[in-house]
Amino acid sequence: MSASESMGDAFRPESLKGMKCHGVRPWLHDRQPDCDAPPRVIQRGASNAHFPVVASALSIPPVSEAMFQIIEGHWMTLGALPAEAVTPVLTNLANTYGIPLDDLMAAYREKQKIEGTQGEITDAGSRAEEYAALSNDRDDPIVGGVVPQFCNDVSQPPDAIAPWFDLVGAVSRLREVRALAGFSRIEPYPVSGERIAQAIQDGLVSPLSKAPRNWLPAAEIRGEGLFLRFRNEAIDAWVATSPAIAERVRVLERRSNAVGHERGYLHDYRITARLLLVHSFAHALIRTISIDCGYSSSALRERLYVSEADELRPAMNGVLIYTGSPDSEGSLGGLVRLAEPGKLERIVLQTIRNARWCGSDPVCLETDPAQSGDRISGAACHCCLLVPETACEKFNRELDRTMLVGSPESSEFGNWKGYFTDLAD
Repeated sequence: MSASESMGDAFRPESLKGMKCHGVRPWLHDRQPDCDAPPRVIQRGASNAHFPVVASALSIPPVSEAMFQIIEGHWMTLGALPAEAVTPVLTNLANTYGIPLDDLMAAYREKQKIEGTQGEITDAGSRAEEYAALSNDRDDPIVGGVVPQFCNDVSQPPDAIAPWFDLVGAVSRLREVRALAGFSRIEPYPVSGERIAQAIQDGLVSPLSKAPRNWLPAAEIRGEGLFLRFRNEAIDAWVATSPAIAERVRVLERRSNAVGHERGYLHDYRITARLLLVHSFAHALIRTISIDCGYSSSALRERLYVSEADELRPAMNGVLIYTGSPDSEGSLGGLVRLAEPGKLERIVLQTIRNARWCGSDPVCLETDPAQSGDRISGAACHCCLLVPETACEKFNRELDRTMLVGSPESSEFGNWKGYFTDLAD
């Protein structure tokens, strides 16, 4: 009667020998009898019990304009009307809101155009459009009492950081729509918007319903953000300074492909020095501004705009740090105030100084990316770059602090300068 056994033994694979999955899906109230996946033991409150697969987009012009919102709010009626009945209904709406009929008709035609091209929208194309909107001033007027959903004030960065950034955006008003498409367990499944349906069909992502639906549960997030755009020519010049940078990136790309192959998915993007730089800086910036803007790091989110130049689009290298809530009032303006030149200069300089040293150095900075395992990262740990998973688009993966401040002299890839090495000095 005095026998005992450690609860830790429950996590050993041999403790589950002879057990098999029964295929029960409690969220769908059914069972898959042919499931042959080996069972896994996890803690009841473990974070890897549920990784949501979410598609998201920002409302940008023309969709964010007040006139378009009026059309959107009445689209269930307008979209079902015959052509001859549209003008009388729009005339009535124009009189109700006190706005010109011609402007309302133009918004109606724009809505028709967008509805006709929905199947052609890709995640990369959507990000490119958002990147262009964030790179330009926008302050649309209030029309008929309806407030536009996007307001952005761009400016030149302070002189101290101008060699590395070419544009700052203070996004005082933004709206994000997040739609939950499915989920995975144990490991996150990175998949872009247009490939989610195929991943669910292939059984790689758990569905939310037994039968396919033409709608998804979604939430509107209203808030504010700070947008920083890196100098494209400065990034290109930095990457060209040392072939060791490209070799380190190739190691992480090979590791990423190996992990994807093991888990049955393929990335629709490549890991590049540009991606590691922008992503690592975003995490370092979140950790710094969470102290200054009044929000915790778990209340902030990153939105990355990174791609190499191709025949369709120029390169993108920017990051939006934003916050918001489902409340219609949005947030309090703490992030936008950080775009003021004096505050922004101090925040960025402090971010880079903080990145120069980690509490786990020299171990962290000398991390071999080939041994990063599932993290697919170089120098990155909880002491320097990792943030709450709700704040990161990539589940705290694809990070490398050496891209910011340079490699140690003992690096097997050779010694190179980080993008901000001169700034840190």
